[in-house]
Amino acid sequence: MAAVAAGAAPELIAAGPIGWAILGVAAVGLIGYGVYQAVKAADDGFSDQKPSSTEDCPEKGESTETETTGQKQPSPVGWPGDDPASSPGEGWEWKGKGPPGSKEGNWVGPNGESLHPDLDHPDPIGKHWDYKDPSGEWWRIFPDGTMSPK
Repeated sequence: MAAVAAGAAPELIAAGPIGWAILGVAAVGLIGYGVYQAVKAADDGFSDQKPSSTEDCPEKGESTETETTGQKQPSPVGWPGDDPASSPGEGWEWKGKGPPGSKEGNWVGPNGESLHPDLDHPDPIGKHWDYKDPSGEWWRIFPDGTMSPK
């Protein structure tokens, strides 16, 4: 259809102001239809999600954190150990300027994740390993094998 319209464009341009008006209306219609399709496609992508305005508000004093933000969850690598100079597992390689386990490097895993020891971190956070997951998100892994977002 766009090819037919493009073929008719020279005749409409030659027709003068009336032809120009017809071309303008057609262009606005095509652009409007494209915007409509884009909005519809975006809306269809979220059709299974209810708007947040329909969710209950938390009670006064109740936490607003969801299960995925700020709360501990099991670490996929467990606790890497208390000896930062030892590899946390098979396939992990030390990369950095310093010797294995130093502050100048990371253990890099087979899936692109990395671990950096921070075993002398003061309270309230305390001893932990910094962990970058394969998607690039940073976490802290604690001795109990749980992790929370950094």
